[in-house]
Amino acid sequence: MEKIIIVTGTPGTGKTSVSKRLSKDLHCIYINTSELALKHGAVHKDPTGRDTTVIKEEVLIREIRQVVNNSLGKCVVIDSHYPGILEFLKKYDPLVIVLRTIPETLIERLEERGWGRNKVLENAEAELLGIVDQEARSVFSRVYSIDTTGKSVDETLKIIYRLIEDPYRIGGKLEEPIDWLEKLDYVVLR
Repeated sequence: MEKIIIVTGTPGTGKTSVSKRLSKDLHCIYINTSELALKHGAVHKDPTGRDTTVIKEEVLIREIRQVVNNSLGKCVVIDSHYPGILEFLKKYDPLVIVLRTIPETLIERLEERGWGRNKVLENAEAELLGIVDQEARSVFSRVYSIDTTGKSVDETLKIIYRLIEDPYRIGGKLEEPIDWLEKLDYVVLR
């Protein structure tokens, strides 16, 4: 059993739905870093005027560290779109799952949430360029990307469970990151 599983990705890729089910199915402690940051006053409005918030990383790291240290041998599933601030967990050699979604679908999902145009396009661009995936791979050694486009939570979890059972079974090696620019004949950001 994995001690720590980090589920990360751009907002709208399915992190929270997948993480909650994963933690429930595996009887793990669940941490949502955004909720934890809000609970402990570790967020403030972005001073640049962008439609977003900024995390006080030191507060969030302290709170995550406390939960992990108090997990008493249980596994922990961390739901976060900030894989870089979780670098302090590197010593546990966590399994890192990066959920990816084709940018056009991501735009639709974020618009359905009522997000503003600039915020939607900023996140779609981050997904297109694989920013979260690159950040995770720059910090952790066991990183897997899963394309969640058109997949249900159950379908995504089946892939994750196969990775937990035998991470080398899929392709016989650690997989390469998803490259939307390579996969798409064209890119449209409405």
